[in-house]
Amino acid sequence: MENLPPMRPLDPYDRRYRKIQGKFEKGWLHDGKRANIRAIYAVDEDDLDRSYSGRRFNKYVNLSGGKCSLLFHGTRRTCRIGNNHERQLEPCHDRGCHLCCILRDSLSVRTAGPGGMFGPGIYTTDISSKADIYAKNHHLRSSKHAMLVCRVANNKPQYLTKAEYHRFAPDPGYDCVEAVTLANGGSVRFPETVVYSDDAIVPVALIIYTREGWDGRY
Repeated sequence: MENLPPMRPLDPYDRRYRKIQGKFEKGWLHDGKRANIRAIYAVDEDDLDRSYSGRRFNKYVNLSGGKCSLLFHGTRRTCRIGNNHERQLEPCHDRGCHLCCILRDSLSVRTAGPGGMFGPGIYTTDISSKADIYAKNHHLRSSKHAMLVCRVANNKPQYLTKAEYHRFAPDPGYDCVEAVTLANGGSVRFPETVVYSDDAIVPVALIIYTREGWDGRY
């Protein structure tokens, strides 16, 4: 069984399209930049449940209490996947295209780079304009950008108010880390959720969008 099923375009009138669109627009909070969705691709739910990554995620969520959330993840793209309203997304084979690696094999803590505020984990957020900071076209001239939508297990979050660069997992009894915002006594402007297990996250959709303006603030 494949790691992840392929993603196919959603009709703008599809219930899932409207749900993702609404979450994306509600989460676009950074000043000075705007975005417009051009396409949304998504996995078939039955195919996801049968896939290796889907079964692995469902088992993890059920064991951790059953709660998960839809969150955004930005990563590097070196190809034009999703730009041309494909009938089905076909990931490229460039190992430097992090997006296509994820679309084939899901997300992995092993590929987490150093320097993360809460250690090497998989970072997500419900603030789409924050995920946009990391949705980079690498050596690629394109007016369109790509952002993943993921299901993330967050039944028992551990709230952290300051950076812990050498953390490799939440404390016992928790399944993720959530950064507390500056407004609530923390150290980030916008919230983020970090998981440290491949089983705790699975990509379910890809948003293709254009943007105007840029703001690198977190």
